[in-house]
Amino acid sequence: MTIARITDYPMPAVSDFPANRVNWTVDPQRAILLVHDMQEYFLAFFEQDGALLPMLKAHCARLCEWARRNGVMVVYSAQPHVQPAERRGVLSQMWGAGITAAVAEQQYISRDLSPAPGDLIIQKWRYSAFRHSELESVMREQRRDQLLICGVYAHIGCMATALDAFMLDIQTFMVGDCLADFSAPFHQQALAQVADCCGSVVSLEQVLETSNLMSREGLLHYAKVLTGQVGQELDPEANLMDYGLDSLQVMNLIASWNQAGVQVHLEDILQEPTVNGWWNVLCRARHTSHAMMEVAS
Repeated sequence: MTIARITDYPMPAVSDFPANRVNWTVDPQRAILLVHDMQEYFLAFFEQDGALLPMLKAHCARLCEWARRNGVMVVYSAQPHVQPAERRGVLSQMWGAGITAAVAEQQYISRDLSPAPGDLIIQKWRYSAFRHSELESVMREQRRDQLLICGVYAHIGCMATALDAFMLDIQTFMVGDCLADFSAPFHQQALAQVADCCGSVVSLEQVLETSNLMSREGLLHYAKVLTGQVGQELDPEANLMDYGLDSLQVMNLIASWNQAGVQVHLEDILQEPTVNGWWNVLCRARHTSHAMMEVAS
């Protein structure tokens, strides 16, 4: 009844992803990241010298870094080592003793993904991370209505959580190359099911291109994406036009700010085409917007 050993398989590429039924967009100001069951116990079933497991860990780590940099709360789900029979319920009939029969150290989150200060760990009792946990209340308290999911196993807990989120009117994003499963067919099944009926399948790179454009950190990352400098240092005083930045990309930035209620003009951005210049323009525009709201009230 226990989990079988998992044979290594290639992590799905974007070209393998199913078409989404919805056109949702990740918004860091609305999102929470769920790192689902990345405990030593569940990861021990993968080939330890294969390619899938280290890639999964590395991708999840990058996703967590993006979340913390952009003000997205990181929530870890984890099954406890001690589970009273009445709490474990029918899981015992399906999977046996599971994590309760493992050594206590296997209940911990993988050391490659250790929670950082400010992250939250919730106890997990059923497939869905929402069942018998505080995940929904945390999302409501934080006024977040988007959930990004990474971790294991894609077609069981990750998919069940995505289904529950949809029924709670939460937009769910399965980060397809930040998941792993019993096999490639199970992995693809989970992505197809979510894309077809309860969420959106996105890639790690698609998420990394999304920044909180109301923060200086977010602006810096956005500038790196636009100039092809992701993973490299970018001087905040560097003239972005020298990197090939064009006016259409600038207009997209302005549109994002305008949608957030901050009015910025193209000529202001073009006069100061640096990260620091953009930040100064944004700060002035926010101050003006705030002053106008006070006068109107």
